[in-house]
Parts: sequence; structure tokens; C-alpha cells
Amino acid sequence: MKPIRSLYSLKAIGCLFVVMIHVPFTGRGPASPIINAAVPLFLMISGYLLWEPGEEPMMLSRKLAHAFRKMVRVIVIVNAVYLLYALFRCLMAPQETFPLCSWSDIVELILFGRKFNGTLWYLNTYLWTLALLWVICRCRAMKVISYLPLLLVLTFLLGRYLFMLPIGPLTFDERLNCFTMGLPFVAIGYIIHRSEKRLRRIPGTKLLFGILACIVMAYVESLTLSALGVNNHFNQFIFTTAYAILLVVWAVTHPDWQLHPLAQTIGRYHSANIYYYHILVANIYLSIGLFVPSVQAFIVFATVWLASVGLKRGMGKICKLKKSST
Repeated sequence: MKPIRSLYSLKAIGCLFVVMIHVPFTGRGPASPIINAAVPLFLMISGYLLWEPGEEPMMLSRKLAHAFRKMVRVIVIVNAVYLLYALFRCLMAPQETFPLCSWSDIVELILFGRKFNGTLWYLNTYLWTLALLWVICRCRAMKVISYLPLLLVLTFLLGRYLFMLPIGPLTFDERLNCFTMGLPFVAIGYIIHRSEKRLRRIPGTKLLFGILACIVMAYVESLTLSALGVNNHFNQFIFTTAYAILLVVWAVTHPDWQLHPLAQTIGRYHSANIYYYHILVANIYLSIGLFVPSVQAFIVFATVWLASVGLKRGMGKICKLKKSST
């Protein structure tokens, strides 16, 4: 597939939003309806890139299996880094508790990926999403994917609109998982790819107006829920989801658009590392007392990006040395 510059710019925006969600900065609360689009953006872009229209189910199943194995490696590496950091903290501060103290802790880590860091839930959600999509492809039931966006009903009813159901509070894992987030948004990315030719007929001005209108309505939705006393701050706003979908449609239908060449580079080569390790860097800054609440999110973002640049350059030099030695 030919690289789409606009999607890389969108990935850069998404990883900045993720950092802004988890790390303090001035205006984080008011920005919530906008930055909450972060995970849907990543999932829809992944869904778009996973498929090529017209591919046979068996070909798709092989791609999904490859993506699954790659994600397993990522999860193992990222969890190992965080566990080493947790072990270091325990050695330096005896009052700290190591996060894996029982078999149930290990099972929770494997299933949900958030035993010692809630932000890693996305990795395991995406892993199980790939597994379920692989089963769908192996069963040659590709039509099922077209109906998976209906699971967004769960996203809203188990999230911001839980008050509409006669049930009590839910755990984090009951709210955010492959059924409420992974499958519906990855499926939307697939549908956008499948419908790309028709979507290109939509005038760009209409898409931009739709994005702006959805952002405005997301704020109306947030204020309304807050006024009713039921804005529980879990999962997506309905109109935040709508604007995220339109952003991906805009990027797909305007492939040469880019926010800035630097944003494209960050989105293409460094967005994953920024997502994986921003909380680690934030915790390190906090432990050494370097904390500037008003702009901490942007300090963390820049730090992880620069570290990713250095890591990739270092790995590139090592690969060159190995090749030259052979």
C-alpha cells in the first residue's frame, strides 16, 4: 500500500492527544471532548491499513496472524520495560509494592495489560481484536465486519451513558475492551477503506464543516451531561466519535494533506514509542521532582519523541555495523 501522508499526520495528532489525556496541562478538562478521539483515531487507522479491498479472507487471516504475533512481541517488550522500572522503584523505595504479587495479578496483566499501568489497556484490546478478526476471516464470515460498528452502542451505554441502564458501576475492563472499542473502530477503518472511492465524492468543505459541527456538538453534549450530573468521564462522547470518524475520512480522501513535515515524521516513525512510553517518562519526571503542571504533557511528548529518535538512529547504526562486519 502506498504511504498516505495524511494518515501519518493524523497519527501524530492522535499520540499527542494520548499524552494530553494522561499527563497534566493547562486546559485538559475543557479539551476533553477533542482529545478523547485519540484511541478511536489509532484503531480506525489500524483498521484502514490492515485491509486491501478485494483481498481473499485467507490472505487477510495471514496478515492478521502476522499483526497478532507482532503485537505479542510489542506487549512483552513494553511490559518488561515497565516491570523493570517498577522493580527499580521497589529497590530504591522499600515502601513501594511490586505489581505482580500473585497468579491473579499475572492473569490480569495478560488479559487486560493494565496491572501496573492503566494506559497499556489499548495494547491488549488491540491484540484480542486481531484474534477475533482472525477467527472471522478463517470462518470466511467477512460480512460480519460490516455489522461490528453496531458495537458502538456498548461504547456509549457502558461509558458516558451508563446512567441510562439499571445497573451499578462497572470496572475499567468492563468499559474498555475489544468489544466496546477495538472491534467497532477497527471495523469502521475497514469500511472506510472499502468505501474509499465513494467517500472521495464528498466535497472537502462538507467534511470540514461536519468535523467542526461535531466538535461543537461534543461540547454541547459534555455540558449537557455535566449539567445533569451524569458526565462520568468514561469512554467516548457520541459526537467526539463522529468527529474522529470524519477526521479519518478527511485524511483518506486527502492523502497529500499533511499538518507539517515534522508531524508526518513523528506519526510514521515515532507515534508508537510515544504511546508506549509516555507514562514511564511522566513517572520518572515526577519521581525526580521535575513537574511543570501547565505544560507537563508537552514536555513529556517532546522527551519521548527525542528519545525515540535517538533509539532509532542508534539501532540503525548497529544494523549497519552488523551488515558491514558480515
